[in-house]
Amino acid sequence: MENEEKLEFLKREEIRTMKKELRRLKEEKAEKEKEELVPPPKEILKEEKEREEKVEEKEKVKEKEEVTEPTEEKIIFETEEEKIRKKREELRTEENVIKEKLINLEKELQEFIQAKSPFEQKKAELISQKEKVEKESLAPIVEREKEIEARKEELEKMERKEELPEKKREIEKERWKVEEEREKIEAEKWKVEEEILKIEKEISRVEEELAKIREEEKRVEVEREAARKRLEEIEKEKEALALREVLLETKKERRKIEEEKGGILLEKTKVEQELEKIRKKEKEIEAELKALEEEEKLAETIEKKMKAEKERWEVERERRETEKRRWELEDKLKELEKKLKAVEISYQNIKEKEEKLEREIAQIEEKIPKWKRET
Repeated sequence: MENEEKLEFLKREEIRTMKKELRRLKEEKAEKEKEELVPPPKEILKEEKEREEKVEEKEKVKEKEEVTEPTEEKIIFETEEEKIRKKREELRTEENVIKEKLINLEKELQEFIQAKSPFEQKKAELISQKEKVEKESLAPIVEREKEIEARKEELEKMERKEELPEKKREIEKERWKVEEEREKIEAEKWKVEEEILKIEKEISRVEEELAKIREEEKRVEVEREAARKRLEEIEKEKEALALREVLLETKKERRKIEEEKGGILLEKTKVEQELEKIRKKEKEIEAELKALEEEEKLAETIEKKMKAEKERWEVERERRETEKRRWELEDKLKELEKKLKAVEISYQNIKEKEEKLEREIAQIEEKIPKWKRET
């Protein structure tokens, strides 16, 4: 019996506490409603209006600055675009100059071919002339010289073997005649050999002229090869520039995605904050409803019960509206999370594209001399 009385006492204490809490909530709600209904003094209205005007003015100035003053990143993009445009123009100019130079170098090489032609023809004629002299004039003399030298050698052998003075003298006289004949043959041979030497000197002179032309021709060929190589480098630089343009556009696209992601995160934060407030409000409403339910149970008269029920209806309506708003915010949060996931996938894809382009540019620029890349 004693325990039952204690429980009843505790229950009544709990109800009194809840009633106090309910009164507090009602008072706070009434005060809030009163504040909303009672118009503020003119001075306060004026201050608020001035404050609002200042905020609006700041917003307008900010918007104007955003339109008229480019961001640091925008300036970087525009600077990079200008660098690419300038470099492309420089390459186009250089390419045209080199192509014009190659045309002139090709003309020079054709002129060298024409310049060499008469000398090559002259050299061929001189070689042919020399071969003719050697074959038709020198060869027969050399043959006669060999024969006379053989006859002289034979006579000298006979001379060494002969012991009779008279016979020896006859052989010696015969040798004299052979020697005289040899002298005549050698003199004749010298004339022919002098003619050959003269031809050889002319061939050397012609070869010297050809060597001068070939030296100039070689210089032009080296210059032409360097020009062709530079054209190949220009093509690679143009290829790298085209990729740099794509990379720049990719960076812009990534920046837009980052801005979109930032906007979504900001909106998500706002929704989460509002959702937190709504959930807090829900708890307050639930606490108020619980107190009203108890008040309704403890109502001693029909009028008090009806009053408590009407109050409960209002709070329940407020609860329903709060729950609807929570649903909206929860749906909005899901939608934002979905958008965020899609944006993060897009960001990852664009980042991979960026890295791939940077690798391709590096591979191309490795084939271009460093001093050419830096100019």
